[in-house]
Amino acid sequence: MTDWWNPVLDSMPVLVEGATGDSVVMLKHLLATVGAFDPLFNTPRYQTQTTFVTGKKQYVDLEGSSPGEGHVRFAILSTEIYAGFSEGGSDVVGTLTTNPYNDEFNSLTKTVLNSWKKSIAGPANGVCDNWTWKALMHSIDGVPDLYPGDAGMDVQRMQHLLSALKYLDSNDRNNFNGVWDDNTDAAKRLFCEAHGLAVDQPCDGRMWTSLLTNYVW
Repeated sequence: MTDWWNPVLDSMPVLVEGATGDSVVMLKHLLATVGAFDPLFNTPRYQTQTTFVTGKKQYVDLEGSSPGEGHVRFAILSTEIYAGFSEGGSDVVGTLTTNPYNDEFNSLTKTVLNSWKKSIAGPANGVCDNWTWKALMHSIDGVPDLYPGDAGMDVQRMQHLLSALKYLDSNDRNNFNGVWDDNTDAAKRLFCEAHGLAVDQPCDGRMWTSLLTNYVW
């Protein structure tokens, strides 16, 4: 499938605040792939507001914060948090009460999306559009075929998309290690079987198409 990515990515939905569904989950997973946030370590990467609260629906981040520095930390795509703060740097708390990979495009999703787009000289307009999907997939250089044993960001994209479709556990950080290992291969085989693809095939244009659109061949 030569240059399959342009028509497929052109068909992806436009998402704005208030949107829900599987495409929003996919967006959040791809934002994690490009480093916009690290939900499993509760580390927002781009949000820089410095307000902190306790037991409120609020968000907070001081860029570069870490335990022991007295900064509250939590996943930015969550809407419900309990944030504890200690001036001395002890008892730092940041506990999620909602799944950061949920299917809600809320105000925090918009914030992290805008911050990431701005960081790559994109339009910080709060919209996940065709430009955004292509940037998230880095399709300017084409989307490569992948094979068992491959490693790198494209493999991590594949892993996150498998997780968005519930073939890998989003709570296990090892599932996003960027290596096509045995665990990734097992999930990929189940995915291919369910989508009319050969279980031993590479992650080629047909598989990428199914990962992005849930298409069954």
